[in-house]
Amino acid sequence: MRRIALTMLGLALLAPALAAAEPRADALKNEQQYIDRLLAMPDTAPAHSDLATWCAANGMDERAKVHWREALARDPDNEKARAALGFVKRGMEWVPAEKAGPLPLPPPPPDETFLARRRELRQQILDISRELLVPGDMDRWKQGQLKILMIRDPAAAEPIIRILGVGPIESRMLAADVLAQTPGDEALRYLLGLAVADPSDAVHKAAVDALELRDDHRVIQQLIYACARGMEPTMRRAAHALGELRAWEAVPALIANLKTVEYQTVLVKELRRPSAFVGMAIPYVADLRPVVVPGVVAYDPVIGYITPGGFGRPVEVTTRKTEAKLIEQPVVLEALKKITGQDLGYDDSIWRRWLASEERRRAEKEKAAKDGPKS
Repeated sequence: MRRIALTMLGLALLAPALAAAEPRADALKNEQQYIDRLLAMPDTAPAHSDLATWCAANGMDERAKVHWREALARDPDNEKARAALGFVKRGMEWVPAEKAGPLPLPPPPPDETFLARRRELRQQILDISRELLVPGDMDRWKQGQLKILMIRDPAAAEPIIRILGVGPIESRMLAADVLAQTPGDEALRYLLGLAVADPSDAVHKAAVDALELRDDHRVIQQLIYACARGMEPTMRRAAHALGELRAWEAVPALIANLKTVEYQTVLVKELRRPSAFVGMAIPYVADLRPVVVPGVVAYDPVIGYITPGGFGRPVEVTTRKTEAKLIEQPVVLEALKKITGQDLGYDDSIWRRWLASEERRRAEKEKAAKDGPKS
């Protein structure tokens, strides 16, 4: 299936060359080399990065861009791809070069004045919450909501999330509204956390609306990272947010997550021939249990025992097998439909073929706009 997908991607990228009249011999040679490399490469970020480098060196700039984006879809932190597509790193974030500005210095630790203001705001927010934010009493709730929304201090971000962000749904939605107008990176981080981690759909929507109001270019990159690297349901929350924000740059990452791998354990009956005895029972490996510690994944064998029905005679045993299944992700498909206006189903090869064509069309349109009308 991977070879078929790569072949279709290659055919889409080859369309302009195939339509050209009387291509030169060296161009034909490059096209053949490109096809050979495309069909032989594994579907990984380093492989797409290497092919993009080769394409750029051989005058295939549009194909290079496609493969750089494919590399980012599989590894959002791929430095070569980021640099090739015009991103630079500022702190922990990748930002477009034109928006980057000078490299910022690490933020200084909060001074005593900031910490004192945070303590004062924490007490103020706590008092408002206790006295006015009473579920069921709409008049008092509105008074409390108005007072909370009047607080627009960067030092209030942490108290807001710790007091309102752990309350009922209405309280967490209010937290999103307050953080939307609270300046500073701390408020932005807490908003992203509400968008991708809160279990409530209502809170998620409020947080996404707040992120749109913030209009910060770093939001999209953080959501792409969460979509590409996060586990469910974080991945689905991030994908939905990207769709609501109409983030075109997220399309490759979304395509890569149209289907995700899910591991299921099933019971299987097998015939086993005993080879050793433990007392009156025969041991066998029934399963491999993953053992995960930071930076290490190992497998611990699960030993089962069967009673011998005669030495050497095959015995039917029930074992557990772990199977990997590809699960379609409707949330990701809906996000792609919102961003692109296309409904191409769950076949990622069709999406990639369409994306290559659309990127080429956009590049031609942009070039024509720069060149201006012909005299």
